[in-house]
Order: sequence, then C-alpha cells, then structure tokens
Amino acid sequence: MDQIKIIIPKGATTNVENDLVKLTKFLSKKLKIETGYGLGGEYGYGVEFENDTFMMHPFCWCEKETCGWCQGINPNFLFKPTGAVIKFYKWIGRDQEQRGKLPKDWLEVCKKSVKLK
Repeated sequence: MDQIKIIIPKGATTNVENDLVKLTKFLSKKLKIETGYGLGGEYGYGVEFENDTFMMHPFCWCEKETCGWCQGINPNFLFKPTGAVIKFYKWIGRDQEQRGKLPKDWLEVCKKSVKLK
C-alpha cells in the first residue's frame, strides 16, 4: 500500500491553532454544538461558548457595521485568567493574531472548566 506524506512548511500551523481546533471539537461533542464544514475543516471555525475561564466565538458573517466580530474588534478567543486574546479571519489559523500569553496547560484548563448545565 502506498503512503502519502504531507509536508507542511515550518510555521504554517502552530500548537495554539491545533489546540483551538481540539477545543472546538471537545465543545462540539460535549455540548452537542453543531459545527460547519469548509476550508477550515469540521472543527476549524470555533463555536460560540463562554464561561468564567474562557470565551470562544466563531467568525461572524452577519456583516453588520455594529458587529464587533465582523469588524475584527472582538476576539475569537479570550483566556480570562491571563487576558490573552486570539483573533482569526474566517477559520482558526487564517491571519491569526495573538496578544498576551497562554500557559502551557491552557487547553486542559479550558476543558476542565466546561460543565454541563
């Protein structure tokens, strides 16, 4: 059987991007939130969720001038303990910008903070 080797240029993706996708998948499955498909992949767009530890919001397509997500004002991800914010365009990783630091265990902290209602 032939194998296909995929080579991604260094810096084309980061652990933070991969972990945001993992967090989206976790939230989608645990909270039964449907996600869309497209160039970002099944879990590559984020979901709308907020608790005392973090906030995640997908790119918004409403195109209203008053929408902070459409205007690029609001972050797509906020890690509240450190104030770290991440913004991306359409899907996780695309034109992604991060301000502030995330601890090494941020993904686990986020997952542990999710409680079923």
